[in-house]
Amino acid sequence: MQQFRIVLVLSAAIAAAPASADPAMAGGIDTAVPVLWESPACGHAKLGTVAVDIGSRVNESTQDARVPVVRAAPALTKLVHAAVAAGGNAVVLRSHQGVYFTHNGRRSSAPVYIKLRGAVVRLADGGVRCDLLVIRADELEQRLRDGKPAKVTAQQAYSGD
Repeated sequence: MQQFRIVLVLSAAIAAAPASADPAMAGGIDTAVPVLWESPACGHAKLGTVAVDIGSRVNESTQDARVPVVRAAPALTKLVHAAVAAGGNAVVLRSHQGVYFTHNGRRSSAPVYIKLRGAVVRLADGGVRCDLLVIRADELEQRLRDGKPAKVTAQQAYSGD
């Protein structure tokens, strides 16, 4: 009997999200360099874009039914490091993608691959006088879970790379 594997992709462009009740608690993310839902209203310089990914790129020939899952907090931390390397003191999340792996009809409990794209910014005065919509890792994980799944091939899932 032939087995079929389907890669489910949850992807979305970021729209403004409600402000967190406690932006200082960013779900394990270093808040010294915030990851933001939207561009700040205060003065800032745009420094370019960064893209990071974590996890395993699965495809239709992946044999391991137990592909390790990944979490949003390490992905956000990696995005922060990329923004700092580009000279920024904040990064605005522009898009996110979570790839879930389905094996024998069972979907992984969390993404096996996460890709984040963001705009690197330098906030005037370090953003001290800015009202920022800081991303919490648990909010991003909820968005990844709530996205509408799509049955796609691995080529379609990773075509934007």
